[in-house]
Order: sequence, then C-alpha cells, then structure tokens
Amino acid sequence: MQIVQRFSLLLFIVVTIGGCQSYSQPSPDSWLSRPAIGSKIILHENLEVPLGLSRVYMQLGEVRARKDVNEYKPYCYFYLRRPREELDDPMVITADEFTIQNVYRRRVAVRITQQQFAFVITGMFDAGNSQHTMATYSEIYSPNQPQVTRLVCAVWDDPFEYNHVSLAQTNTSLGNIATITPTGKP
Repeated sequence: MQIVQRFSLLLFIVVTIGGCQSYSQPSPDSWLSRPAIGSKIILHENLEVPLGLSRVYMQLGEVRARKDVNEYKPYCYFYLRRPREELDDPMVITADEFTIQNVYRRRVAVRITQQQFAFVITGMFDAGNSQHTMATYSEIYSPNQPQVTRLVCAVWDDPFEYNHVSLAQTNTSLGNIATITPTGKP
C-alpha cells in the first residue's frame, strides 16, 4: 500500500512542478506563431484602396491588385468596414499605428473538384485533398481610422502540405509597408 501512496505522491509532484513551467512564445518561423494581442502594427506608407473594394492586398512587400495575388503563397490584406454606397469613392489608408485587439484563426473557402464532390454525394466522405484558405485574423484599431478593422494574412493550399501563416511569413508579406511591433500577451 505504501508503494501506491509513494507513487501517487511522486506523480502529483511531477505534474505540479511541470505545471509551473512558463509558456514560451513559439519561434516566428513556426506556424504556431501569430501576432500577440496588444502588439502594434505600424503602417509606414499610405495605401490607396481600389475603387469598389474594401481591401488592400500585400504580398512579398508589394501592394498588389487582388487578381495579381498568388494565393498559394502567403499574403495579407487590410480590411475596411465601408458602407456599400461609399465603395465607389476614393479611399486611402493613411500611415498610422494600429493596436491588435484580438487574434483568431480559421480555415475557410474549401474547394473540392467535381470528382471529389461525387465521392461526398455518394457517402464516401474522404474527398481527397480538398483545398483551404488558412487565415489569421488580427482585429485592429486606430482612433484616427476606425473603419480599418482587420489585418488578415492567409494562404490557400492543401491543409496536409501547408498550415497557417507564421509571423515570419506575415512580416515577409508586409515587407517595408508595415511592421508588427511585438508587445502584449501571446
């Protein structure tokens, strides 16, 4: 009976001490890394929003038209909340500092081929390698530009070959256009 008690005590101590270890931030190259809440996004230049749109796309440090973005490589965009009637008016996101208020991730926009769709319809639910957009949403705020509400960084690919965009890939997508200054909590 004493052996069981000693083993239980030893197990309790190991679990308790293990729980005291501090959480370490993952490497910026890891897909587990993402901007921390409270961090600052410093936009270094004005960005012109294309007419009829509410997003400005960036990839490899360049502002790009939506049609010129290679979805299979990491890209980012600033999202503006604009009423539909204002979409035809010129809009500029001015150089500013934004605070990250929340960060979350989603897999969205699943695309499957016609053959894969047939498998799903017939009840064979292994649809093969469908493709997803793996996106990291950073809800941002600046009192000077409250209509700019998100920085979204994403990649479109097979989920078994790719994962969410890392912090290093986010910085590469933004280039010298914007900088994420890490502060706050992970």
